[in-house]
Amino acid sequence: MIRRALLSGLVFAAATAHAADSPAAAQNHTVKLTISSSHWETAYGDNHPAEGKAYLVLGAEWTNVIDPELAATRELPTGAKNDNLAEALTLVVDGRDSFPLTLREASTANLDTEDSDIVTHSGGSTDAAYLRKVVGLKNAAGKKSLAYYELPKPGAAVRGDLVFEAPRSEGHALELHYHDPTGGDFVLPLSGKTGPSRPATAAPDPEGAQKNEIFALVAKPVANAASLPAPPPGRRYVTVEFSGRSLLKVEDAYPPYDPAHAKGETFWRPDPAGWAGIGEDLFAIADGAQPCGLEKETALPADFEFPATGWGQLHLVFLVPAGAKALELECFFADYTIPGHEDTVTPKPMHLALVGKAAAAALPEKFEHKITDGPLEFRIVSHRLEKSFAGETAADNEKFLLVDYAVKNQGPDTGRFTVGEQCVWFSDGSETPPDDISARGPASPPTSFALAAGEVRLFEVAWRVPATAKKFEMGLKGNEVAEKFTLVASP
Repeated sequence: MIRRALLSGLVFAAATAHAADSPAAAQNHTVKLTISSSHWETAYGDNHPAEGKAYLVLGAEWTNVIDPELAATRELPTGAKNDNLAEALTLVVDGRDSFPLTLREASTANLDTEDSDIVTHSGGSTDAAYLRKVVGLKNAAGKKSLAYYELPKPGAAVRGDLVFEAPRSEGHALELHYHDPTGGDFVLPLSGKTGPSRPATAAPDPEGAQKNEIFALVAKPVANAASLPAPPPGRRYVTVEFSGRSLLKVEDAYPPYDPAHAKGETFWRPDPAGWAGIGEDLFAIADGAQPCGLEKETALPADFEFPATGWGQLHLVFLVPAGAKALELECFFADYTIPGHEDTVTPKPMHLALVGKAAAAALPEKFEHKITDGPLEFRIVSHRLEKSFAGETAADNEKFLLVDYAVKNQGPDTGRFTVGEQCVWFSDGSETPPDDISARGPASPPTSFALAAGEVRLFEVAWRVPATAKKFEMGLKGNEVAEKFTLVASP
């Protein structure tokens, strides 16, 4: 862990503001950011952080430092503005964990009639009012934290709070990273010796990090939140701290206000990388065989991306078999277009060890039925009838039909299997998908899961069937074949 002495007078302590004897400051070619006070809070007005986090509240001032002569020579505006600071300003802890500025989406519910966040837009024959994209958090006095700035001329300044939601980090190295394609990037150390502004650089990789063409990623199990509900019988929760940073670089023009470079001159800079559909690409694999999908307790942003400097962080929640001895996080990736590459790139799946180590699973040698669907081979390993399952007793006229499946991807590319659509029981000739109780079973699969080349996955699904039934017509709807088979109840 990196540790640095705190700035003189700038102490990060609980619920007490401290004025800095020598305020921390850094700037680029358009704005200067000065931090004069800081404190950790458990609430900010009526706003409350997530469990395990607190608000870091920084007393800040943004000042326009544009050189008017340079602006005139290059025919550039002398005003400085940023409409959404959350897209540009990040708190980085120990050179690794990254947390964006905390704001709220703008709506009529959090704006007042005379609110300065309502901006008039002139167009056509009438004037229409529109809302900014984001607004700050209101403190106890009703004043909003800084969400943007608009500084019309050199020397203009705005003051207010910057609020970050992050794990409490007294004694850790804290930095503000600011990305600004107009004026240039800078880093403002909040602990340690203050020096000249320096360009943001990628943090060193933590132990165990793996890389592909797009990301550097690392994962480790952490303590479960106390708010998690009780797990189903035979299952337990596992929370994974999943961290990553982007390895992408894009060609970009030097900031137009940078006097050291000609207007329009370009360079390659680190760039954040988005991960669309991340919730469908991450699986905890138990004992090398059973896939476990993300639970609803995992909070995933709609448009998630890992930063290029510092490490972004997510907390993933899985339900895994209670007796699992080995766990790994398996990550699948979509196609990416990388600047400078002619073709799209599909990174290979990545496996991040969490607990123990398991041998790769093999297809069971004993089975009741086999189906080949292109590169996927399915084996119906066994079935049984039970009166109780996953903590529930069936109705008097019903039993649970439990079917154990194995599937192997024998092709060179990643395959996907959607359990609820592809595994069926024919009840009176009608297709019936697995019962919802399957999700609470000790070996339940995700709704849909991916298989890398050569991988074998095992899972169990359940149907509610008539208690007197002895034969069950089943089906598997593959990508290339649809096949029926019959299961017979044991005497």
